[in-house]
This record gives sequence, C-alpha cells and structure tokens, in this order.
Amino acid sequence: MPELAPHLTRVTYPSLTTLLPFLTSLLTSRRTKSPLIYHQLPPSAVSSSSLDPRVHTVLLSITPDPRVYQLLHTHRPEILFLHHPWKLDRSKVPEETVVVTSHEAFDDRFTTGWNTALARRLGVVDGSGDQDSLKSDNQGDDEGFEKPKDEDGLKRMVCLKGHKGEKERRIGLVGWFPEVECREFVGRVEEEFGGVGEMVLFGAQSQTHERDEGDIVKVEGVKQEDNEDHRLPGDTQVDTLACLNAFTAEIIERVMAAAPMAKGVVVVTGERKDSGMKRARELGVKAVVCVGHKRCEVWGLHYVAEQIRNFAENEVGTIVVEE
Repeated sequence: MPELAPHLTRVTYPSLTTLLPFLTSLLTSRRTKSPLIYHQLPPSAVSSSSLDPRVHTVLLSITPDPRVYQLLHTHRPEILFLHHPWKLDRSKVPEETVVVTSHEAFDDRFTTGWNTALARRLGVVDGSGDQDSLKSDNQGDDEGFEKPKDEDGLKRMVCLKGHKGEKERRIGLVGWFPEVECREFVGRVEEEFGGVGEMVLFGAQSQTHERDEGDIVKVEGVKQEDNEDHRLPGDTQVDTLACLNAFTAEIIERVMAAAPMAKGVVVVTGERKDSGMKRARELGVKAVVCVGHKRCEVWGLHYVAEQIRNFAENEVGTIVVEE
C-alpha cells in the first residue's frame, strides 16, 4: 500500500457501538426516565451493508423543527440528538439514522443547574474534577446541600439537591471565584451565553443619586458597562456563583445557607420567578441573571457537541440547530 502524502492523515471514524456508550454516560443519570435511544430501525429493515456503521456526523437540536428534517435529508447523519423528541415524524428519518434523547440529565447537567462545566468557564475555582465529582448517592445534610470538601484548602462547588419531592435531584450549585466587580462577572455570563434575557442588579446607584424605588436596576439585553444611566457602585464586589435550575424563594434560602461567608452572590438561572427575585433581594444577593430557557438549552447543545468531538478526536462532525 502506498504511503500517504505528508499533508494527509488517515481518518478512522468511530463506530456506532463505540459512540453510544459514551453518549449513555454523558446523557443519562439516575433521574433518567426514558431510554437513550428514541428511534432506531431494526437491522433487518436497514439496507446498509454494515450493522455497525461508522459515525461521520451528529445532528443536535432541541426539537424536530423543519430545519432538522432538511438537514436529515441533505447530510444524512448517523446520529440525531433531540432534547424534546416527542413530535418527531419518524417517517422522515433516514433508515440509517439513530435518534437519541436526554431530558432530565440534559436539564440537570447542561443548562443552569448542576453544570460544573459552565461554572468553571465563568471562573469558579474548584478542584473536584468532572461533572460527577459530588456523587448523587451522597445524601447531603438536612439543609439540602452537600458540604464542600476542604482537604487541600480549596473551596469546593456545593451541590444543591432536592426539588418537587425528588430528594436526589441536583437543582443547582454554589461555587466560589476570585473576587471581582459585579458588573465584570455578569458581563462574563452574557458573553458565555451570547446575551441574556434579563438582568436585575440589587443595591445599584445611578451616577448622580441613589434610586429611591427599591434600589433595583433592571437591564434587559444591555451590557451593564454600556448603560450610562445605571451603574453598580465601583466597590460592589462578588465572589460566589449560584447556578440554579429552579428559582424559588426556598432555593434562594438554601443558596445563602450554603455560602454564609460570601462577599457577594450572583444568581444565574433560566427564567425569572417573582418569589425567587423577592427573596434574593431580601437576603442580599447582588445580582440575578435570567439567561432565558431556550438560550440555556442551546448552550447545552453546543457543549454536548463539543464533548462528542473531543471524544472522537475531532473525527466526527457536529451540526447544532439553534431554534
């Protein structure tokens, strides 16, 4: 066999049976109620010559919108990931495409919640390792959170657990980062998500006088440093992130119980809830950033796509449909 030219590399795409176990570990958890594989034709119905095809392309979307069907036709991916697959028209899925899904684990790990990857990207310092560094079989304590370990002096991310009757559900995390001005940190959040739905800053002042209407400044879709009328005081420092999948008064109380020594807490969540906003203000939270439900999910799609490429050593192409 002739040798490859120096500028060429031999690509060996991973097989379906190699990639599916990885996706199982990434996209399922103890809370998972549905199997990973949502749709797959039996081998007898597939005309492909291989029962274990190589995976060239993975398509990812929240729902099966019209663009998904178009991409299924033009790119014929071996794997389609759908967060919400229930309206899928199976007749439009190519026979060689396997459809996988993840609902509970995806929401818990890859939106706002127990998302350690997001926390680290926002600057949270933690030595506990991967997504499952705080094991779900740890019962925590009566206050509803798992206490951080400090053998090496590092503050750990705290896993908030329990919501809507599910004691083991990971509903969020509390993590610590080097102290910065509040407006700098919320700017990181906006940059990471490519925008936010709503930003509420507590204890804010204008340049000329203190606001007398509950000292709340609400900024929608505008970076704080670009908003000349409403600025945080220069000495407003924050050092604690609360990343939450649910934004209730009770969960805010658990956040503050988990971080009694925090100099300033910033809450990052999906959607606004008035009860959570009211309690956050009462307990001294510095800022609440409501990213938006859809924007959180799209972040998760891109993260899962990145993990697939890393696992396959960039030999698998990924396509993310942003709804």
